[in-house]
Amino acid sequence: MQPDEERLDRAIDLVGSSSSIADLQGSLLEIREIYCAAHLIYHALHIDNLDRANLPILSTANIAWVSHYQQHELVRIDPVVLASQRTVLPIDWGSLIDSTKDSRFYFSELRRFNVGSNGVGIPINGAQGDRAIFTATSRVSDFERWRIFSRRCVPELIVIGRYLHERVMSLVVRVVAEAGPLSRQERNCLQLFADGHDTAAIAVMLKLSIHTVRMHLRRSQRRLGAASRAETVAIALVHGFIKRSSLVVAATAAYINFYVNLFAPLV
Repeated sequence: MQPDEERLDRAIDLVGSSSSIADLQGSLLEIREIYCAAHLIYHALHIDNLDRANLPILSTANIAWVSHYQQHELVRIDPVVLASQRTVLPIDWGSLIDSTKDSRFYFSELRRFNVGSNGVGIPINGAQGDRAIFTATSRVSDFERWRIFSRRCVPELIVIGRYLHERVMSLVVRVVAEAGPLSRQERNCLQLFADGHDTAAIAVMLKLSIHTVRMHLRRSQRRLGAASRAETVAIALVHGFIKRSSLVVAATAAYINFYVNLFAPLV
């Protein structure tokens, strides 16, 4: 399954052009319309040196739900948050609704506040110990229509959630790699990787050995404190270390397809 490049490109543009948390909140509203979701919710779970009260929550749901969630500390029983501590895969609400008494209560509260009939939580884990969850909900109630929504939208929302998290991190804690900016060759290799080229092609284009290309990519990942190459690209884009072209969206296709295959059994 290939991503909808125009749709994904618009969403990433909205995240990248947001210069404040308030801007991101507005962007989330637009992204919700792009994907025809009931609601989108970004919830930072852990960021070093920030207490729970200051962890950002961005939500298109009614502000009453966010206030209720925070005031009653529902994060303590939120089954999606608890499940995100055990997996990096998308978490379908359907697998959790009847799992415990707390789960049944929690999902009844979601219905009471009209957050959505079905949903999926996307765990986000950073290399610095930062954690977040990005949730998409739908008012679609029958299984087949929800399955179609999931397969069409969730893989792209995984990518958007990653960019959104890095943007939040850059605004809240303004993290820039401690080791300083990337070297010229590190930028060149990472730029070409982001443009969709594999290490062998990059080696030919830059007249380097494959070993040297891999070394530069590993160093870029280490300098930016990333947990994977996909996260390295996301951080580098957010901080302007590399440029984004239309090919960057296409380059996410393999990443998206990987999650499509993993997520399919869940829906």
